[in-house]
Amino acid sequence: MDKTSAKGSALLYSGDHCNTISQLKKAYLLIEIILFEKACTENVDGSGVVMITKFNEKFLRANSILYCEKFNRTIRFYRDILNFPVVHETEWFVEFKLGDKSFLSIADARRTTIDSGNGAGITLSFKVRDLDRAHEMLNDLGIETSDIRPVWGARAFFMSDPEGHRIELWC
Repeated sequence: MDKTSAKGSALLYSGDHCNTISQLKKAYLLIEIILFEKACTENVDGSGVVMITKFNEKFLRANSILYCEKFNRTIRFYRDILNFPVVHETEWFVEFKLGDKSFLSIADARRTTIDSGNGAGITLSFKVRDLDRAHEMLNDLGIETSDIRPVWGARAFFMSDPEGHRIELWC
């Protein structure tokens, strides 16, 4: 079969061309190969590198890693102030559970190949049930926070962790 005749799975192998399940599976495999080759030929950037235009894989778990110079202070902040449960801990890495499949990790930047960004360009955003109570509790603990204000149709306030990462609490 000429590859240029492939116009889609419904047209390529309809009618009497596929009499058995085995033939049908082979037909679909051929269609996938043809469509992949077509996508690869159409998505080459000139250097021969294939550019993927769609990512279609489901993420099963999310983990953000903050590389910190103030490692111990930052760990204490998330563990003792924000009360995030620790699920994994080594001498240079601590992972906190945020939800069923979401985690936040703190890595000691002095022991990794990635430098600390000193909080630049990061905002961690957490939705809470009672924003006023959270604001009051954090202030009572001596955590410096902004005033509560409207943000994008919600109410929010901001603070920073010891490394300087901006944290938004909102509801």
